[in-house]
Amino acid sequence: MANKVRDYQKLATDIKDTIGAENIVTATHCATRLRLVLKKMPDDSATKEIEQMSGVIQVVASGGQYQIVIGPHAKDVYEHLSGVVNFSEEAPKVKESLVNRVIAVMSGCIASYVYVMAAAG
Repeated sequence: MANKVRDYQKLATDIKDTIGAENIVTATHCATRLRLVLKKMPDDSATKEIEQMSGVIQVVASGGQYQIVIGPHAKDVYEHLSGVVNFSEEAPKVKESLVNRVIAVMSGCIASYVYVMAAAG
């Protein structure tokens, strides 16, 4: 397991340097992940290097995104990353199949009830 993040600026800069600022099209974050849309996915050695950084738990390439699992500090790292990288105004649209879109809508509707059902069960 990774060490606790303390220097968010350094982590954001290290991620930018490893991936390449010109390769990052746009970035967002959720509660635990830094989600990057890249022009070109990094090679395995770059992914392994990011996974070894202090504060990074895991790296996942999924759904056209390069997701860096950081934990509850993802927002802080995102804020520092947005200060050192100029994101493109037009992010490329990820083409999803109809089945994936239907599942995403269903998951979004049902997700809020999962905890209630688990507690009641």
